[in-house]
Amino acid sequence: MPYEPTDKIGALTDAEVATFLDEPWNGCIATITPEGWPYVAPVWYEFECDRRAFLVVGRERAQ
Repeated sequence: MPYEPTDKIGALTDAEVATFLDEPWNGCIATITPEGWPYVAPVWYEFECDRRAFLVVGRERAQ
């Protein structure tokens, strides 16, 4: 079942979080280079609900 936002304001329930994280969203990880510049890399993830853990995969040539 795909995530469908509601008109409710506030925190998501555990079931809503699990449904949201089960969708194929992309994310970004931001770091700072040794020279002090921001570096943002796109990532893909899979959420393991039972362990409450993210498996994160970046591009092969990302720093």
